[in-house]
Amino acid sequence: MVGTHEQPFDRLVREVDRLRTDEQRVIQYGYSTYTPAYSDGSDFLSFDEVKGYIQDADVVITHSGTGSVMLALSLGKMPIVAPRYRKYGEHIDDHQLQLVKELVEEGMVVPYYDGDDLGERIAEVLVKMQAVRGIEPAPELVAELDRIIRLD
Repeated sequence: MVGTHEQPFDRLVREVDRLRTDEQRVIQYGYSTYTPAYSDGSDFLSFDEVKGYIQDADVVITHSGTGSVMLALSLGKMPIVAPRYRKYGEHIDDHQLQLVKELVEEGMVVPYYDGDDLGERIAEVLVKMQAVRGIEPAPELVAELDRIIRLD
C-alpha cells in the first residue's frame, strides 16, 4: 500500500511484486509507474477495500504515511513500513524516514529501509505479530484517511 501521494513509489511496488511466494498479494500502487506483474494490483482502492484487505492480511507492507500506518495498527497489525526517500524522487523530503525511526523505537512497526531484504522483514514481522495489540485511531484521522482515499 503506497497511499495517494502524487510521487511514484516504484521501488516498493517492484520489491513486493518480486517476492517469491504462493500467498496472494494485493498491491495498491497509487501513482507508481511500475504496474505489478505477479500480484493483484490496483492504483487506488476505497477506504473500505483497504480496511478489508488489511484485516484479512497476514502481513501488511506500507509506505510510512501516517494514515496508512495508523490504520494498520488500529486493526491489530504490525506493519512493515517503508519510508519514501527524497533522493529517489519518492517525496519532497525525508520526513517519512523520521516517522519510521520513531515508530521503530516504540516497537510498533518493522522497518524496511533502503537495501534491506524484504523477505527477512516479513519473517521478522510474523514473529513479532504475536505481541501486537490494536489501538483505536481518532475518528478525525479515520475521516481524513477516508476522504483522501476516496479523493473527495
